Amino acid sequence: MKFLSTLLLILFSSFAFAGPGDGPIVPWPTSVTREALTDTQVYGRWVAYEHHAIWFVNIQKDPLEIGRSYISISSDALFTHKAVGSLYTGDNVMWGKLIMDATHSAAIVLYKDAEGTKLRIAKGRNRYVELKLSR
Repeated sequence: MKFLSTLLLILFSSFAFAGPGDGPIVPWPTSVTREALTDTQVYGRWVAYEHHAIWFVNIQKDPLEIGRSYISISSDALFTHKAVGSLYTGDNVMWGKLIMDATHSAAIVLYKDAEGTKLRIAKGRNRYVELKLSR
């Protein structure tokens, strides 16, 4: 009985360290750097060559709300070829929602790891598209 209770405790507590429990994307990126994302690192135009498509990403600061940014993405890999959304600043990540049309939206997270700046877009249950962004 003691072994079973210990096993259950380990099983359920291991999920607590996977990410910020109510995070926008599962699985949460595990290789996020600890340094904070700054305005100069994030804002501007980006391009990514992933998933047999070219993705154009533009991130701009919201002049009316501190800690909020606008993001627009265009690609032939998207459902409607263009998506817009909002990003909110965290300590070392930015997360938010991307809207493709009236019925399609996706959670997103922007972060840095050892390879560079990346954007992760949720694609349904425990699946995602990860874009490595370049200037």
